[in-house]
Amino acid sequence: MRILDWEEFTSPGVSNVDVAGQGLTDQPGLAVSIGVFDGVHRGHQRLIEKIVRHSAGHGSIPTVVTFKQSPRRLLHPDSWHGDIYSPRQKHAVLESLGVVQVVLIDFSGNFSKISGREFVDLLKSRHRIDFLTVGANFRCGYRLDTDAAAIQAMNQDEGIITEVVSQVLEGGQPVSSSRIRRTILAGDLSGAALLLGRRLRVDLEGIPAATAGAGILYDAPAVGRISPPAGLYPVRVFQRDSNEGVGAEISIENDGKILIPSPGGSAVEF
Repeated sequence: MRILDWEEFTSPGVSNVDVAGQGLTDQPGLAVSIGVFDGVHRGHQRLIEKIVRHSAGHGSIPTVVTFKQSPRRLLHPDSWHGDIYSPRQKHAVLESLGVVQVVLIDFSGNFSKISGREFVDLLKSRHRIDFLTVGANFRCGYRLDTDAAAIQAMNQDEGIITEVVSQVLEGGQPVSSSRIRRTILAGDLSGAALLLGRRLRVDLEGIPAATAGAGILYDAPAVGRISPPAGLYPVRVFQRDSNEGVGAEISIENDGKILIPSPGGSAVEF
C-alpha cells in the first residue's frame, strides 16, 4: 500500500500511474473516501467497501484521505480520551480491506485554517477523482464550514460521482469512533468489538515500556492510546509478525498503563 503525505500528494510531480503496480500508461482515476478512520469500524468499512467496489468496476485506485493524528485531539483535548488504533494498525486494516493508497494530512498549522471548499479543490487539483464517498455526518474545513451535501453539490458540475452514505446503526444508535471510545472507557469490550466488527486489539509497538516485577509495563497514555478501566483482563498476547496469540492475564493500572507478563508482546487482544 502506498502512503503519501498531503503535501506530496498535492505536489505537481506526483502521479497515480503504477500505484497498483500495473504499469498503467494512462493516469487512472481515484475512488476516494475521507475521514479520521480511527478504529476502522463498521461505518468506516461501509465507506471502504464503496471505493473498493467502484475501483473494481472502473480501474480506479481505492484511496483513503485521513490524518496523522486526530483533529479532535488538537481542537478538543479535554474531551479526547485517546486513539483506538495506532497509525500502523489503522493502515494495516485499511490495506486488508482493499485500500491501495493512503494520504496523510497533518492537521496542525496552516491546514486547520483552510475552508472546506479549498480542501476539496486541493484534493482535485493534481489527480483525476472519479468517485468520492463520505459519511452523512461528515464535515470539513475551518470551523467545519462544509458538509457532505455541499461537497456533493461542488462535485456535481465536474461529473465526479459523490455518494453520501448513511450512518451504520447498532442498537438504534450510530456506530462511531466516539461511541467506541465511550464503550471502552466503560469496560464493555464485547460492545466495543460489536461496533468495531472485530475484537479490540491494542498495538503496543512504539509505546514506552519498562520492566516492572515479572512483567512489562506499557505507558499507553504517553502516546495517546485509549485503555479500558483499571482491572485484570484475560487477553491474547501477540508477538510481532505472528498471528498466533498466547492466552494471558494482564493488568490495566489506575493511570492507564498496561502491565503484561514477561516477555511482553507487540499487541494484546481483548
